[in-house]
Amino acid sequence: MIMLMVTGILVGAVLGLRFKVLVVVPVICVELAVVLVDGIARGNGAWWTALAMVAIVTSTQVGYFTGSITKPVTTTRIAADGGVSMPRSAGIPGSVR
Repeated sequence: MIMLMVTGILVGAVLGLRFKVLVVVPVICVELAVVLVDGIARGNGAWWTALAMVAIVTSTQVGYFTGSITKPVTTTRIAADGGVSMPRSAGIPGSVR
């Protein structure tokens, strides 16, 4: 169960850093299907499978929230290190001083 939650948090964090919120819905659907098939294959009870489903959905959402919060911090850090150039006004080279 711990490994399942850690995986959900990591997947959510990566999604939060790269994508908008609508990508979470299909990912959660796939995760729920995988957990359901795994619960049936292992012979787990309905309550244990339901608990695993709640855990994976919650951990993915927490990871997404964490990733989306850290996104501005990482982009600011990259810009401070010179990784992102400043936009030029009106597209004229050398107009920013």
